[in-house]
Amino acid sequence: MPQWLDYINRAFQVFYDSGMGGGAEEAIETFASRWGGLDLETFSHVLEVGEGQDKLIALFALGSSGQPGARARTLPFLHSQVRMERWASALCLGEVKEEQALPVLQEMLQEGLFGQGVQDVSMEDNAMWYELHRRRVASLLGGWGTPSLVPVLHQALQASWEREQQVRDPLHSWSWSLAHYHNFQDSLSFAMGKLGAFGALFGVEMPPTHLNMALIYLVLGYFHNSKKHGYHNLIGQLMTDKALRQDIVQVLEQRFGLSSTGGVGVIERYFDDYIARKDEER
Repeated sequence: MPQWLDYINRAFQVFYDSGMGGGAEEAIETFASRWGGLDLETFSHVLEVGEGQDKLIALFALGSSGQPGARARTLPFLHSQVRMERWASALCLGEVKEEQALPVLQEMLQEGLFGQGVQDVSMEDNAMWYELHRRRVASLLGGWGTPSLVPVLHQALQASWEREQQVRDPLHSWSWSLAHYHNFQDSLSFAMGKLGAFGALFGVEMPPTHLNMALIYLVLGYFHNSKKHGYHNLIGQLMTDKALRQDIVQVLEQRFGLSSTGGVGVIERYFDDYIARKDEER
């Protein structure tokens, strides 16, 4: 796929693959028909005169294009009063490790996590979008390579567990979002592992089942950087990849003082905890 088509598709998928409307392909056709094209000039024009979702799509398209001038067009939106514009700018700039985006990205880990302080959009209407991209923020910060970011990731992990407890009641209007908080916690643990923060889980007040899963993701995050591992079907990989299991056990022995048997137990409990968590999310 040509590069320009790639960033255009990604700009639309940011919305339409996260539950905000129909499919991305149909949205691309509608946008092109309404604005007369899908080139950089069109997106620049929409960013100036457009409103709502069209403006946000233009912001994502320009911000992720890598073209000269994209940074200058995206930076002002870091200070936008419109929350989605601020997030869009920070996410795009975070991909290229723009230092000015770093404070905003750190705020995004908990901004609106408890449903507070949101005035420009309906939190109920766009909650899924924010929760999906909160995970992306964790990934971006984990890839920043800056150990000083560990405390803010640690704080977000604790806050996410506190929020999870609030929505566990089936009568709670946000009970549908339980899976998002679980996935966010996994992403935070993985991010801290990418930063080599083996002690990051100490002091986190979460139940043993959560901490055990967090420990696995922490180690996997470390492997992502040190061994360049990727994980697309973690359960399947842990069941079939003996080398991966041995690597995990070795790190648990060396970094956490567990015996070989104890390390195997952490992996085995992960399977039980994963199944129990999925049952909760249904």
